[in-house]
Amino acid sequence: MVNLTPYHELLHLLTTKIENENVISIGVSSNTFAEAINEGYTEILTTRYFGFLSKNEDETYNLYKWFAKMIEEILGQNLFEKYYFEVNQDLFIKELAKYSNEKIVIDIISLLDYLFGNEDKIYTIEKELLDNNTARIDELKMLYNESKMIRNIVFNNLIEIHKNKTKLLLDNKEIDYETFLSIINDFQNKNEQIKSRVDNFYDVYNDYFIDGCKQKEITYGKI
Repeated sequence: MVNLTPYHELLHLLTTKIENENVISIGVSSNTFAEAINEGYTEILTTRYFGFLSKNEDETYNLYKWFAKMIEEILGQNLFEKYYFEVNQDLFIKELAKYSNEKIVIDIISLLDYLFGNEDKIYTIEKELLDNNTARIDELKMLYNESKMIRNIVFNNLIEIHKNKTKLLLDNKEIDYETFLSIINDFQNKNEQIKSRVDNFYDVYNDYFIDGCKQKEITYGKI
């Protein structure tokens, strides 16, 4: 079985642009802004174009892959890949903002980056719990609750952006009302099912540490 990590890193290398000594852009990220969604999409592309080399799909960045897939369905594969490989964060944001506004898009990206950054804090406290140090358990509970709240905010905003885009198709008479309802319901139902699996995974995973690292079955499921 081939390890796909080098191919993930190759995509980063191919999409790196050094603007100046202070700005390094990679894919749709710039410095660390949009790092979370860029990592998720890089993993999607790694599987899409190099997955034939490996029998098992890597679960790395699973959460961010899910949100990247939602965004790809809004933008379309061709556009998302275009902005990624052309290293064009500005157009990526502007295209999403057509169906919402720039502030909401930037808030979504920022919240995912915040979530991404919190993972190191969470891992540090979990490691302490594994060593029977419970001093920071309340902080861990707060981080768990905060993470769930952020996931819900991002999810709801992306559902709304997708609905707004589909409404434009209806307004422009590119689709009829029945098709409009079918598209938004299919998108929401599919992602509600994924959200349920994601929430269940984190609930079980979080309880494992909060309850004193008691053995539990923790399965994420394919995103």
